[in-house]
Amino acid sequence: GVYFSTTLGSVTGFFLMYLFGLRFGRTFIKSKLKQRIFKDEQIEKVESWFGKYGYGIIAANRFLSGTRSVISLFAGLFHLRWWRVLLLATLSALIWNGLLIYAGYQLGVNWESIKGILSQYNLIVIVLTLLLIIFFVYRKYRKKIKETRLKIKD
Repeated sequence: GVYFSTTLGSVTGFFLMYLFGLRFGRTFIKSKLKQRIFKDEQIEKVESWFGKYGYGIIAANRFLSGTRSVISLFAGLFHLRWWRVLLLATLSALIWNGLLIYAGYQLGVNWESIKGILSQYNLIVIVLTLLLIIFFVYRKYRKKIKETRLKIKD
């Protein structure tokens, strides 16, 4: 159920943005609203990718963080074939969601081992933080003593 629903949600969202790009893409790219939602660097990056890789970008979209919605928008803007976009977006979402669900499952199965590792990590971080605090307090103390000595000499 989780796998099916997350994949359906991913593909639906992607395809709705594709349809938006198909219908309003050029107008949207020129609008001020675009500037609030997307950074120019994101758009330039995706334009370059589409010129270089075409439909391959659709297949890889789930693995390209920060540009997913721009990719779907540009797929529509460039009038890519809807059935290929839908197929590749589905394939990408199936792989991505499968990996995430598998990673979550592995995390749950190995939680006791991970808790042990995290507690060791926390201990190291606490000790290092205390050492840093002691160092900065000592440094500040030494600086005050030095300033006091200089005032006494004057």
